[in-house]
Amino acid sequence: KNSSAQGKIINISSVSGRNAHPFVAPYSASKFAVEGFSDALRRELLLYGVDVILDQRELRLGSDLLAFMEGGLSNDVAVML
Repeated sequence: KNSSAQGKIINISSVSGRNAHPFVAPYSASKFAVEGFSDALRRELLLYGVDVILDQRELRLGSDLLAFMEGGLSNDVAVML
Protein backbone atom coordinates (compact mmCIF):
# COMPACT_ATOMS: atom_id res chain seq x y z
CA LYS A 1 0.00 0.00 0.00
CA ASN A 2 1.24 3.44 -0.91
CA SER A 3 0.34 5.91 1.85
CA SER A 4 -0.07 8.72 -0.70
CA ALA A 5 -2.85 6.77 -2.46
CA GLN A 6 -5.05 6.09 0.58
CA GLY A 7 -8.50 7.57 0.79
CA LYS A 8 -12.20 6.87 1.02
CA ILE A 9 -15.09 6.79 -1.41
CA ILE A 10 -18.53 7.02 0.16
CA ASN A 11 -21.55 5.99 -1.90
CA ILE A 12 -25.03 6.80 -0.66
CA SER A 13 -27.74 4.20 -1.17
CA SER A 14 -30.77 3.00 0.74
CA VAL A 15 -32.25 -0.20 2.09
CA SER A 16 -34.02 -0.55 -1.27
CA GLY A 17 -30.68 -1.86 -2.53
CA ARG A 18 -31.26 -4.98 -0.45
CA ASN A 19 -35.03 -5.40 -0.80
CA ALA A 20 -37.13 -4.54 -3.83
CA HIS A 21 -40.58 -3.10 -3.26
CA PRO A 22 -43.62 -3.05 -5.55
CA PHE A 23 -44.23 0.04 -7.69
CA VAL A 24 -40.71 1.46 -7.26
CA ALA A 25 -38.83 -0.91 -9.56
CA PRO A 26 -36.64 1.76 -11.23
CA TYR A 27 -35.63 3.17 -7.84
CA SER A 28 -34.85 -0.29 -6.44
CA ALA A 29 -32.89 -1.22 -9.58
CA SER A 30 -30.74 1.90 -9.29
CA LYS A 31 -29.97 1.11 -5.65
CA PHE A 32 -29.06 -2.49 -6.52
CA ALA A 33 -26.69 -1.02 -9.14
CA VAL A 34 -25.04 1.23 -6.52
CA GLU A 35 -24.57 -1.85 -4.31
CA GLY A 36 -22.90 -3.85 -7.09
CA PHE A 37 -20.74 -0.93 -8.19
CA SER A 38 -19.57 -0.32 -4.63
CA ASP A 39 -18.77 -4.01 -4.05
CA ALA A 40 -16.69 -4.25 -7.23
CA LEU A 41 -14.94 -0.92 -6.66
CA ARG A 42 -14.11 -1.94 -3.08
CA ARG A 43 -12.23 -5.00 -4.34
CA GLU A 44 -10.50 -3.14 -7.16
CA LEU A 45 -9.20 -0.34 -4.94
CA LEU A 46 -8.19 -2.51 -1.99
CA LEU A 47 -4.64 -2.79 -3.38
CA TYR A 48 -4.30 0.99 -3.34
CA GLY A 49 -5.52 1.46 0.23
CA VAL A 50 -8.76 3.17 -0.82
CA ASP A 51 -11.81 2.26 1.26
CA VAL A 52 -15.21 2.14 -0.43
CA ILE A 53 -18.04 2.71 2.02
CA LEU A 54 -21.71 2.14 1.26
CA ASP A 55 -24.10 4.18 3.39
CA GLN A 56 -27.53 2.53 3.38
CA ARG A 57 -29.78 4.87 5.27
CA GLU A 58 -33.42 4.19 5.74
CA LEU A 59 -35.68 7.17 5.27
CA ARG A 60 -39.24 7.08 6.42
CA LEU A 61 -40.64 9.26 3.68
CA GLY A 62 -43.56 10.65 5.64
CA SER A 63 -41.83 11.80 8.82
CA ASP A 64 -38.36 12.41 7.37
CA LEU A 65 -39.67 14.40 4.41
CA LEU A 66 -41.74 16.54 6.75
CA ALA A 67 -38.73 17.10 9.03
CA PHE A 68 -36.62 18.04 6.00
CA MET A 69 -39.20 20.55 4.83
CA GLU A 70 -39.24 22.08 8.29
CA GLY A 71 -35.42 22.23 8.38
CA GLY A 72 -35.03 19.43 10.93
CA LEU A 73 -32.76 17.03 9.04
CA SER A 74 -29.02 17.45 8.69
CA ASN A 75 -27.52 18.26 5.29
CA ASP A 76 -26.09 14.78 4.78
CA VAL A 77 -29.56 13.26 4.99
CA ALA A 78 -31.12 16.05 2.97
CA VAL A 79 -28.85 15.20 0.03
CA MET A 80 -30.61 11.85 -0.30
CA LEU A 81 -34.09 13.29 -0.77
